Amino acid sequence: MRIAIVIGVDEYDDPDLLQLGGAQIDADNVFQALVDQNQGQHHPEKSLKLLSPTLAELRGALQESVYDHELTAFTFFFAGHGLVVGGSHYLCLRDTRLDRLAASALSFSEILRLVGDAQPANANIIVDACQSGGVVHDLNTVINPSLLGETGTPSICVIAASMSNQKAGEDDRGGFLTRQLLRCVSGNERIQNSRSHLNLIEIGERISQLVIDEYPDQSPVCWGLNLFGTSQFCVNPHFEGGEPSYVYELANIPPASASGALVRGEAKNLWRMAEDLPSGFSPSSLIKEIRSTSDHLPPKGGSRPAFVSGLAQTLPQRASQSKNVMCRSEVLACCIVALLKDTEKSLEAREVMSELLDQFVYVTGECIDIAVSAIEVEKFNILSNRGGLSDLFFVPIRLSKLLGWVSALGLIQDKLKKNIYDVKSKIEIIIELYKINYICSLASVSEEQAPHILISFEAIRKFSLLGAAEPIIGCYVNDFVSNHGRISEPGLKGADILRFLLCRANGDYSTAHSVIRQPSELLSVLLKWISDASLDEILDPHMKSLDHESMNVFVPSSYWDFGDLLIEHGKNLSFQIGGDVGVGIFTVEDFRGGYRDYCQDEIKKAKAFDDDVVQCGAILASMLLPDRVPWSICTR
Repeated sequence: MRIAIVIGVDEYDDPDLLQLGGAQIDADNVFQALVDQNQGQHHPEKSLKLLSPTLAELRGALQESVYDHELTAFTFFFAGHGLVVGGSHYLCLRDTRLDRLAASALSFSEILRLVGDAQPANANIIVDACQSGGVVHDLNTVINPSLLGETGTPSICVIAASMSNQKAGEDDRGGFLTRQLLRCVSGNERIQNSRSHLNLIEIGERISQLVIDEYPDQSPVCWGLNLFGTSQFCVNPHFEGGEPSYVYELANIPPASASGALVRGEAKNLWRMAEDLPSGFSPSSLIKEIRSTSDHLPPKGGSRPAFVSGLAQTLPQRASQSKNVMCRSEVLACCIVALLKDTEKSLEAREVMSELLDQFVYVTGECIDIAVSAIEVEKFNILSNRGGLSDLFFVPIRLSKLLGWVSALGLIQDKLKKNIYDVKSKIEIIIELYKINYICSLASVSEEQAPHILISFEAIRKFSLLGAAEPIIGCYVNDFVSNHGRISEPGLKGADILRFLLCRANGDYSTAHSVIRQPSELLSVLLKWISDASLDEILDPHMKSLDHESMNVFVPSSYWDFGDLLIEHGKNLSFQIGGDVGVGIFTVEDFRGGYRDYCQDEIKKAKAFDDDVVQCGAILASMLLPDRVPWSICTR
């Protein structure tokens, strides 16, 4: 059952609390929208509207509504005065007294504890009150079992009207935030047209921007995490599909079920992970955390894809607060990759993954536009905020990764048979920017560039841009040869980066054996580009400089395993320049023939090689976990 409790408080007994004129208007309008079966779809009889209630009246209504029904969704809306005191946010009711606030007002942490105890599958909380951003402080309740109790952490989405030090504006038409909320619910403001329902997080993102644009002194706060499946806040008036999205047909995970207990057991870690996304995002850690929960859910019945799709609704929004403009796209990609293995045996997982890939196209296009615009405006935006020597190592990786993400989007659109984002034009812009501003930074420094460069090559070839990109591959090859093929292991950190850079600067790698990658898959990638582009003359004269350099092409037994942190089954197909390890080669032509005769058939033998949805996941896995290369995209 979907139940809403809507509160608007205009009247206050305490003379120190100003009377309001718009809170009850807000409550009337929001309640009408939520119980409308063509909009909010909340139960019209069981949902409650309270106008200027006392604290006791509100507590009684909460207990009656939350505990007396089996809730699939619970929505709490409050409009009125709010205050932050002692690090907690309080909602002021009619009988609230400022001189005894803790005893006479409703703390936000009390609402969270109540929601956690009642265990609705999803909870939506909207607070249109001054200083309501202070509710973020109370979210510690969500991840602190000693406060929440043993029943577990809820799935919860919160929109607060203003930061903890700001006022929430209103006029005779009601609160500024509520007005924009109603515009989104009614369809006057378009969010998206690809899914049959809207969730509160995506609404909150749009509301925040709308309020800030119109009232710069008020900055709404939006935050949440879905742990038990997808969230349906309201009907999407702009949905253009004939049937509801498959994601929304999945049964949510009942919090009190055995699967729900498994999710609750991991809830604290999941909330911490979400909280840390803006500052400490690691794709491998995120995929590991998602899989550590989903792998314990039943493989049948849809609970695994429901769990992942719920995270995919909320985690990217949290990631949008990162200084890494691609973080939102990368987090969504992690959710997709976390489903990859399940698509072998689960139709539900495959359907959800397909829909998340559609979402990925839109999100990634937006992120790429921001990233490219940033370096168009100022070329030094490619540098880290801290700067320093480490940028000599990381800037080449950032450059190859940005072109890799744009190219990955192009290949994924092609496999999905979509043409939503103009990838070709964006690649052309990036190539010109690189040639003008970053030509000396197009260096081969790390094995983790291998998937970026291969994916870029395949998209560049597909869009007939090989001529324009010739200086790009020329720089990578020249740098690789100049440093005698010495590149770092993927994922190098801290002191190892400095050690590698010092060895690279003086040309002596005798103290850096532990961080040097041998054999290298990057060399195979460079040779593949050179051979397919018929640029033999770039490398053939320098093969002696790479004498006895070993390289490999790793082919997994199954592409369903390509998102595993450790791929346990597969083959390393080896080559050696001027040697007899694997296939010995002396010219680019030798590699061309060896790849054709030795690699192509093995690549095609891998399970799910010809499955476009799985291959999209494999491309994303290689961008997120750059210790693997998607050779399946190159079988010519």
